[in-house]
Amino acid sequence: VADEVASAGAVAAVGARRSSDVLLLAPALGDTLLLTPSATAAVLSNVTEFPNFGRLCMPDSKQARALADLVVYFKWTKIVMVHCDDVYCRGLARNTRDELERMGVSLDIQMESSAYLSQDNAGTLSSAIADNLAKCDDFNSDTMAGVLLLHHEEPGKLLLEKAAAIGLETSWL
Repeated sequence: VADEVASAGAVAAVGARRSSDVLLLAPALGDTLLLTPSATAAVLSNVTEFPNFGRLCMPDSKQARALADLVVYFKWTKIVMVHCDDVYCRGLARNTRDELERMGVSLDIQMESSAYLSQDNAGTLSSAIADNLAKCDDFNSDTMAGVLLLHHEEPGKLLLEKAAAIGLETSWL
């Protein structure tokens, strides 16, 4: 790949939206600069391992810190985290859980869903979220409970739509 890119006269490549793709593509490009608009895995911040890589978005570690800061800001005491089953969501969930622990906040329930949600399974998942919120220890009307939804944009919006339809208060931040 590196030879083909060099022979074409390219000095940089833009693309590889997912971190898992960057992990495969960056070494194959050799000395060619690789820029990505959306790969966020923390490992890609290692400049020794990925010296010719640049991202045009926040890494997972910064996103996780921002999510943990929101939990503290809103004074949530009961937290359900829902994340999809791909590399991005799992990494962000792990980093967010670590940030919450670092800040002294415990995660009550963690749920994993498919990265590909349909109308039907989004409705089922939103009902499961509501059920899990109700199961949180000491959950009552005075409890400040929150759900951290770590999903890609379109499935995330669909899930919020379904959650609102069953009476859960939702916000897209």
